[in-house]
Amino acid sequence: MLNIASHLPNTHRSVVEICQALPGYLLTGAKSPTAAAVLQHLVDFAGSGVIPAQPVKYKAPADAGANLWFIHAAHAYWRATGDTALWRNALLPLAKRIALELITNGLGEVAMTDDGLLAGGPPTDEHYPMALNALWYWTLMMLAEELESLGDRGAAHFALLAGRYRRSFAKLYWCGRHNCLCELRVQHGPSHEKTTFVPDPDQLLFVLLPVAPVGRAKQRQIVERLRAANVSELGMRVPWTLHVETGDRSGSGRPGRKPEIVSPLYLAWLAEALVKVHYGAPDAVAQARAWMGSLAAFEEEHDGQLAWLYELRSQRPTTQQRQFVHGPTVAEVARVKRLLAGLGNTGSRRP
Repeated sequence: MLNIASHLPNTHRSVVEICQALPGYLLTGAKSPTAAAVLQHLVDFAGSGVIPAQPVKYKAPADAGANLWFIHAAHAYWRATGDTALWRNALLPLAKRIALELITNGLGEVAMTDDGLLAGGPPTDEHYPMALNALWYWTLMMLAEELESLGDRGAAHFALLAGRYRRSFAKLYWCGRHNCLCELRVQHGPSHEKTTFVPDPDQLLFVLLPVAPVGRAKQRQIVERLRAANVSELGMRVPWTLHVETGDRSGSGRPGRKPEIVSPLYLAWLAEALVKVHYGAPDAVAQARAWMGSLAAFEEEHDGQLAWLYELRSQRPTTQQRQFVHGPTVAEVARVKRLLAGLGNTGSRRP
């Protein structure tokens, strides 16, 4: 049996993390056979169904995030390698099966609603659907295009669902108050009206993925709103950790202060998104390189290791993150650094 964790270090044996990390780690030259083996292993685990959340447990429950990130990784692999045989014979059929399962029965606590969007997830996590809906729209559009090219009549069904999604999305998700995207539960929650409101950085996927239900003008608004939401040299603030406290450190019995929690991964995504929405303008490239330079310096000081979340003041990983390095963060930071290195001084890509 293929040991996925041995090929993708620091993924902590999660399909989501494996698939988030795979493009940055493996889609280069001689490593592509390993990427193919990892993807084929996940296909084998799915069998006639979908992928379990843990790649070493056949009976692990299915998870919408794991399956949608698999589709993203599989498509990235195909575009980078041109491995049409693996794509058409194994990866694309599983991608179609995953999409149909989300439409018909749902995966875990997530299912498609009448408006074409995904809803559900842990009731305590009001931000959960944002990334999934970005991946879902891209999946619908990708399947419509790929299946049509193969003469598959199912392509029309996915195209119709993508159209339904587009018509519903802006009405449901666009927030005029904050000039960005806000998930429905957030719009009706107490944090939405506060001056300390922090937008969900997962909405950067609506900028970074090849297709999105929002136009370039709104994508630029998203990037600028997130840019203004307290970006530090170590990462971006993440709203779902604002309720976390560090505990009583004074011995007084009183609760500790609320820490500033930041994520390097989202800062890398913001750097790429800034360059994209400003069409590679020199000022945008310079700012993106400054952010990535700060991350690179921090990474070098810590032996090439990056965690998922840090407490900004201490620059230490949050308590639950101290035992392992976050593979997707390391991989995505490396990928964005390579992207920026491929741009000339004017922001245009080098030939």
